[in-house]
Amino acid sequence: MEQDQLQRLAEEVSAAYLRYLKHKTGDDKVTYDGVTKRVVFEELAFALVGVSHYNAKNSPEHPILSDPHKHLMEMINIFTKPYTITDFGVRVVEHLNEISIHKERGVMM
Repeated sequence: MEQDQLQRLAEEVSAAYLRYLKHKTGDDKVTYDGVTKRVVFEELAFALVGVSHYNAKNSPEHPILSDPHKHLMEMINIFTKPYTITDFGVRVVEHLNEISIHKERGVMM
């Protein structure tokens, strides 16, 4: 049950980021170092679940990162309709996007 809730929360964060990106750029693509890539909803949600578990494992003393649910909750503002992504959420997703593009290019960060 907890994993399903985490997945749904990651999907809400992903949807909020894609709304933000489309509002900001008019598209669902990002560019880093001259490489452009489409942000895929399912891939982003999967990555967010993964990073929240990774950070929980590696930051057990941190008040937010130690809990995957709290970590994802920091990325979304649930008091807006539709939900909006927070500055923290934008930074996390942009970092994930950059890592993804560098991996595709075979470049280490």
